[in-house]
Amino acid sequence: MFFVITPFAATTAQPQAVPPAGSSCADLVNVLPPQWQMTLNLTAPANATANPYWCCNSNNICCGEPSGCYNIGKVYGIFFQGMQLNGSTPDGLGSLTSLQKLHLFKNSLTGTIPESLGNLVNLTEL
Repeated sequence: MFFVITPFAATTAQPQAVPPAGSSCADLVNVLPPQWQMTLNLTAPANATANPYWCCNSNNICCGEPSGCYNIGKVYGIFFQGMQLNGSTPDGLGSLTSLQKLHLFKNSLTGTIPESLGNLVNLTEL
């Protein structure tokens, strides 16, 4: 399968279920469907309130520095390739405005690419 990324204009339609930019890993994880959270084992640890950067311990989410995960707008890479994900690509990924790399290949995704991904003006790898 081969994807070509072409620029396209953002529409005036609002994406569905896109949370506002948050201030914790919980907000970041909440842009993902519950079944993905379970598959990726992205559940908050017992000390999540003491360590708001817990999701930066994942090799699948890159924020540059731990404080980057404190704002979901600072996430620059999501590497979920070959993670046995299924369903459609979540609209909420379009709220990760600093995202440069989104790797979802080798999964069982269905449906169309959400229009909200048009908000990802820094995206260089899909």
